[in-house]
Amino acid sequence: MKTRLKTGLLLCGGVLGGSAAVAAQKQPNILLVLSDDQSAFAVGCYGNADIRTPNLDRFAAEGVRFNRAYATSPQSVPSRASIMTGRSPVAVNMTRFNVTLARRFRAFPEYLRENGYYTGVAGRGYHLDGAVSGRVGKIKEVELYYAEHGYKTFPDRLDTCMVVADASRGKNHGKINAQFRTFMERRDKDKPFFLQLCYSDPHTPYDAPKVHDPRSLTLPPFYPDTQLVREYLAAYYDEIHRMDSDFGEVLRYLDEHGLSDDTIVIFMGDNGGAQFMAKGTLYENGIRVPFLVRWPGRIAPAVTDAVVSNVDIASTCLAAAGLPVPEEMEGADLLPLMVQGETPAERWVYSVRSCHATNSLPGKTSVFDQMRC
Repeated sequence: MKTRLKTGLLLCGGVLGGSAAVAAQKQPNILLVLSDDQSAFAVGCYGNADIRTPNLDRFAAEGVRFNRAYATSPQSVPSRASIMTGRSPVAVNMTRFNVTLARRFRAFPEYLRENGYYTGVAGRGYHLDGAVSGRVGKIKEVELYYAEHGYKTFPDRLDTCMVVADASRGKNHGKINAQFRTFMERRDKDKPFFLQLCYSDPHTPYDAPKVHDPRSLTLPPFYPDTQLVREYLAAYYDEIHRMDSDFGEVLRYLDEHGLSDDTIVIFMGDNGGAQFMAKGTLYENGIRVPFLVRWPGRIAPAVTDAVVSNVDIASTCLAAAGLPVPEEMEGADLLPLMVQGETPAERWVYSVRSCHATNSLPGKTSVFDQMRC
C-alpha cells in the first residue's frame, strides 16, 4: 500500500521559526512514549466517542495531532527498529521478530548521547536486543546465545537501559511508571534527557478494570456485530484507558517538576491492531497509529492530514536537538511542518509485513516472510 503525502495543517496561535531557529535554542528534553498494538481509531481525539482517553485527548489539544501517521510495519520489532534508526526495517535487517539490531546500525539516541544528552529506555521491552526474554526451550537458547556473543547492544548504546520483566503478563503497568521515575531521578540533571518509555497496554492479555460497556459501543463497520466482538473491543478499550491514566501520571510528573516547557513529548502507537482485529496485517488498522507531539512555546496546537511515518521520529528529534541528520536516515524532519505549517515534499510511506508467531496473527501467517506493502 502506498499513500500519497498530502497536507492540511490547521494552526492556532503564533509559532516560532523553523529547524534553524530551533537549533539556536536550548536543547530540549525528549520523551518518546509508545503504546503497544494501538490503532489510531482507538483514541477519543481521533473521533472515537466511545473510548475514554481524557489525558491523550487533552494532550492532543495542546500539541500537533497527525491524522495520517503510519508505522513501517504492523509488528513491534520491525516498527521499533525504524523508530530507533530512522530507516526501514529492510534497510537495517530487522524484518524477523527475534533478531537483534546489529551494531553497525546506529540508533538516533546514540547521536544525542554523543552531544550531551542523558539517554535511556524503560518499561515494556524495547524489542531490539532479541524479543525472546523469559521464554523457554529453543527460543531461550537463542537469547542465551545473543548474550554470550555480544549481540545485545542497547545497554552499551544508552546511559540507562531498563525493562519491566514479563510486562505482557498481567502488564505490571505500575512498574513501568516506577521505572520512569527511576530514570528521572537517576539522570544527570545538568544534561537534557532522552527517554523512550514503553507501555504494554493495549497488548494482550486483556486484564484492565472494566470501564467500557460492550452494549454501548459503536462497532467499526468491518467488524461483525456479535456479543463476543463487543466484549473483546470493550476489553481493548479498557486497556487503552488504563494506559491513558498512566500517561497522565507522567504528564503530571513533568508539570510538578517544572519540566513540561522544556520537554518535547511524543506519543505514538508502535503498530496498529488489537490481536485478531488487524495486528500483523497491512490493513489500515494494522499500520495507522496515533501520533501526537507537544512542545510548549515552540509548536502551536494543530491538526494535520499530512501523511507521515514513524521512520520520521529520528530525524525530527535530532533536528529539534540542533543536530545534523545522518544521510542514511530515510525519515523526514517534521519540524518545518509542525512549527511553520510548511508543506513537506511529496513522497511515499511504506509498511512491511514480515514473519511472526503462528498463534497471534490471522490465519497462521508465519509461513510468509517479507511480504511488502
